[in-house]
Amino acid sequence: MARYGGEEFCVVFPDMNQWDAVIIAEKIRKSIEDYQFFGKVHMPSGNITVSIGVSELLGVKDYCSDLINRADTALYRAKFFMRNRVEIFSTQYNPITQLNNYLNSKSSDQKRAIKILTAIFNSRDRFTYNHFERLAYFSEYFANYLGLTNDEKKILIYSAYLHDLGKLTISGEVIATENYSSKDEWEDFKKHPIYTSEIIRQINGMENVAHIVSQVHERFDGSGYPKNLQGTSIHRLARILTVIDYFDSLTNNRPYQEKMNNDEAYLVLKENIGTHFDPELTVKFIKAIIQMYANKQLLLKY
Repeated sequence: MARYGGEEFCVVFPDMNQWDAVIIAEKIRKSIEDYQFFGKVHMPSGNITVSIGVSELLGVKDYCSDLINRADTALYRAKFFMRNRVEIFSTQYNPITQLNNYLNSKSSDQKRAIKILTAIFNSRDRFTYNHFERLAYFSEYFANYLGLTNDEKKILIYSAYLHDLGKLTISGEVIATENYSSKDEWEDFKKHPIYTSEIIRQINGMENVAHIVSQVHERFDGSGYPKNLQGTSIHRLARILTVIDYFDSLTNNRPYQEKMNNDEAYLVLKENIGTHFDPELTVKFIKAIIQMYANKQLLLKY
């Protein structure tokens, strides 16, 4: 065991697979959580917690640096899910890994900045972070269904993952309840796509993503925000993400609403074709999701 960073430790287990390592990691996590110490009552959660990421070396041709990167990815995933948990690296779809791959190798500061921003967001609103992950997964599936180019697919996935970072400027209570006590509060909330775009625009290579996230809350009939864009003046990728975003919001529990089943959500989408959503893209999205569930390809479950 050795200190790896300012508040990170690395533990190496020779001749052990990751599943056995997870058992030990969970024992460590539980021991720390249960530890009795002076001043415990003054801690925000009433105890000390630890987040742990686990990975294993994948044969003789694998590199130790890759092993550490995978464990690091699992660690950040554990932190994103409200901390105090053990996460094993998964080779299934992982938006954090996808995001890291998108930023070039010289942009470690930018990658860390995004991780910090999303971690802060999740500490305020775990519902929204889970929403980000599902949107990223749906976006990849629908992009493949539509036959988008690799560049378009990347931009859509990262827009899905980052599209609401501007809510960091909004009261946590307003985010959780979507309860606006005044017209000024509502007007301020409608500016969050602009704030999101401004945050992302500071990261080299993410200019296209910044453009898309600024339009995700526009509506096909021009009644959206922040600029009341209409029809095809809204970028196609933004119109795609708008449908995905709304569908996921309908089909998952939120503090202010109970979830619908898929058939109920499809009906709502159809009722808003031409007003809220692009007609052609909405019909295709419904067909794609029906196909996805029929093929049992949904990997993320919450």
